[in-house]
Amino acid sequence: NMRSFDVLINPRTPATEMEENSFPSKIFDYALSERAILTTPLKSLPLKIRDNLFEYKSNDREDVLVSLSALVYLPRESLTETGRQFSQSLRAEYNVTSLGIKVSNFLSDRAA
Repeated sequence: NMRSFDVLINPRTPATEMEENSFPSKIFDYALSERAILTTPLKSLPLKIRDNLFEYKSNDREDVLVSLSALVYLPRESLTETGRQFSQSLRAEYNVTSLGIKVSNFLSDRAA
């Protein structure tokens, strides 16, 4: 059960074409748990959502360790609140209505 952890880690190779053009579906799973998430920067997510993620810059062992170590000193309530805010932001941005509008706008632009 993911809710039994304070922080969930989403390891991805940063700065690749795949990362820039794909949506990290694991993030949806993690968001449902409302737990803090440590991940590489996810350029496919809007900045307003990324504000509620903890990011490390590379998959270098030392970088991940430093980033994770910094989270150990944050109060559990702060980690939980960050995870909750991320979940709410993700749900607001990627719900049926907002996605329908985005698809409609995309198709309208293509037809024009």
